[in-house]
Amino acid sequence: DSRLIVSVVDSDDDEFDIIGASEIVFIVADGMIVGGNTYPGGTVLIEKRLSDGEITIAGTGWQYVIDLTDTETAALPRTNLYYETQVTTSAGLKKTVSAGIFKAENTMIKDIV
Repeated sequence: DSRLIVSVVDSDDDEFDIIGASEIVFIVADGMIVGGNTYPGGTVLIEKRLSDGEITIAGTGWQYVIDLTDTETAALPRTNLYYETQVTTSAGLKKTVSAGIFKAENTMIKDIV
């Protein structure tokens, strides 16, 4: 299994307080490839929510924690994928706090340990 600890900062790289967030949604999706570039827009492969107990807010107040199972990560296609996290603040404002492209790769160490 894997644990992601994600820091949330604002545009000035200052810590962004999420302690009172009413919802956090994290997704991993297929990326759409157009002209050699990857964009969001595919099928959601992983979805985690604070309200479902799948995301926790760390004691720092500006980090959140997501646990991913080996089954979830093994099922990801070995290609460019898109991730995004949206936080709903205690005031009800929705903010996308992270988004981007990553590539799931097979690893070697697990096979030799």
